[in-house]
Amino acid sequence: MKKTLLSLTAADLMPRELVILPQDMALSGAARLLSRAQVSGAPVIDGQGRCVGVLSTTDFLRCVEKRDSNGAGDHLLKNTVRYYMTFR
Repeated sequence: MKKTLLSLTAADLMPRELVILPQDMALSGAARLLSRAQVSGAPVIDGQGRCVGVLSTTDFLRCVEKRDSNGAGDHLLKNTVRYYMTFR
């Protein structure tokens, strides 16, 4: 039975498995993971498993904007998540 839009809950809309990104993961790898999971952001964890931030599509847009304004080229995509995530 299909639910109406107003009767949907967060559980109806959210993915069943949580995507978590290690802070030292390459930015390009994080982009692939988020794209494959079809989510627009994920929590970022440190080596002890603590949440230290969030990486979202907005962070990727800032990365591209920074690259374009600095003429830095594609090497920004080789950096790690920790440099582009939004901090808690």
